[in-house]
Amino acid sequence: TKMIFLPYAMGRDPDVWPDPEVVRLERWIPFSAPAQHEFPVFQAGPRYCLGAEMAVFEAKVAAAIILQDWTFTLAPGEAEKIHYAPTLTMSVCNSKEQDSHNLWLIPEPRRNLSDSWHVTDPPSSVRS
Repeated sequence: TKMIFLPYAMGRDPDVWPDPEVVRLERWIPFSAPAQHEFPVFQAGPRYCLGAEMAVFEAKVAAAIILQDWTFTLAPGEAEKIHYAPTLTMSVCNSKEQDSHNLWLIPEPRRNLSDSWHVTDPPSSVRS
């Protein structure tokens, strides 16, 4: 018997994830972690990634810091080119030929960045 492990297909199983191709953020709010074997981005069982918790924490911190001052929109024409590479570690490609992994975004400041304390002067509580 052959067994094939396809995390890409597992994440798009309509029996587990209703409307898997639709982005619905409410699936994750409030967040409760799915079982390791249902959403195996860090694998599962005895070979579970040792750095998974740190990786998730770092991603949350980086996103929080960046999104405080910036908003992002897809560059014109990018949405139509997005495809997922069917590899062991799923990645986003911007061509059907899987020859590019670039996702072009346009960053826009949420406010005048020179007004931000971390760009000019830190608050007095940080200066000491």
